[in-house]
Amino acid sequence: RVIESHFTTVFININLNQELNSCLKSVYNSINQKQEQMIKTLENNLLDNVLQELSKTSKTLPRLYRNTNRDVPTNCTDFMSNSFVPIEQLYKQMDEVPHFNENVSQKESSIDCKLNTLSPIILSRIIHFIAESSCPKYTEIVVELLSQVKKIEDSMLKLQERRNRNKKGGQTTIKTDNQTGKPIRKSDDDKIRLQLILDIDFFMERYSQYGVEKSRLPALENLGKIRDEISFKLDEK
Repeated sequence: RVIESHFTTVFININLNQELNSCLKSVYNSINQKQEQMIKTLENNLLDNVLQELSKTSKTLPRLYRNTNRDVPTNCTDFMSNSFVPIEQLYKQMDEVPHFNENVSQKESSIDCKLNTLSPIILSRIIHFIAESSCPKYTEIVVELLSQVKKIEDSMLKLQERRNRNKKGGQTTIKTDNQTGKPIRKSDDDKIRLQLILDIDFFMERYSQYGVEKSRLPALENLGKIRDEISFKLDEK
């Protein structure tokens, strides 16, 4: 961006002959090509880091709650919040990057006081790319996990029914709330579902804060519908 500002200044303030102007434009176009390559590399690297954290959902959530007597969740998981760390770093200035400040003179810094940050246009592009690429994959992870939870839950219910039939007198009593008639203690499966709701809420809220509109991203809107379905089924119990 320092070089870009220099060339912009040159083009505006100096009457160049055609040959020199053509030469500078060629250099400028080359810089743009390099910048495009760097942005694409940055996008892919960030996406890999984000997906690496999100992929922990399928294995880590069951491990957190199944047969652990863990409390009902109230916050999103660490790996969900960690998935946004790479994006948050994009908003930080590059003051701590080695040799950055010493290579930028005072005159160069005066051209644009924000040269050590990514431009809003590039930031928006990268964030939308990550949202569009990660949301469908995260949705697949959520749907697959919900399916696994339902299968295990059904298997456990069938096993409990068989045990009840083998008992004299029959049925196991479950403590319920006197007013609602619902079980007081959440099952491990419902804790997993509740954790998914918290994680999805965090996921959607953060992208909303970054300017990604749910209405313009079908995958994000679909994820919101899945979240509402989980909540509705939990309320029915």
